[in-house]
Amino acid sequence: MKKVLFAVLVLSLFAGCGKGKYSDIKEYVDGVIACIENHSEKILQANTGEEIAAEIRRYGDEMLKFAKMDKALHDKYPELRDYDRVPKRVKNQMLRLETAINSLAEKVSPHLEPFMDDEAVLQANIELMEKFNNIDFENDVEF
Repeated sequence: MKKVLFAVLVLSLFAGCGKGKYSDIKEYVDGVIACIENHSEKILQANTGEEIAAEIRRYGDEMLKFAKMDKALHDKYPELRDYDRVPKRVKNQMLRLETAINSLAEKVSPHLEPFMDDEAVLQANIELMEKFNNIDFENDVEF
């Protein structure tokens, strides 16, 4: 999970504002944030371990799509692998995505807690970690 969150944060560094050279990266970041917010809402609406497990699996599949986009964007913008060369307006997007990531844990943790020993939820979390561990994110930017 940390690997995915780090890669998402790295890409958020590249998110420009609106139009321009990095507008496709802004769209990527907007998509990741929408995915995170949607996941949070669906987890909060779930009432059973099976519903939560299904949402965890859906979220994992959606994040895999973003992993493919991650690689393509890193290939397209290799100059942004050097953190010192990332424009300030782009770096500011990192805060936006970091807030969404932190908000996810804060929102869903209390709702998930009673289901953490549920077999379906445990299995879905294992599958999610396996998916994320197999993702080859491009994250050459060092902090």
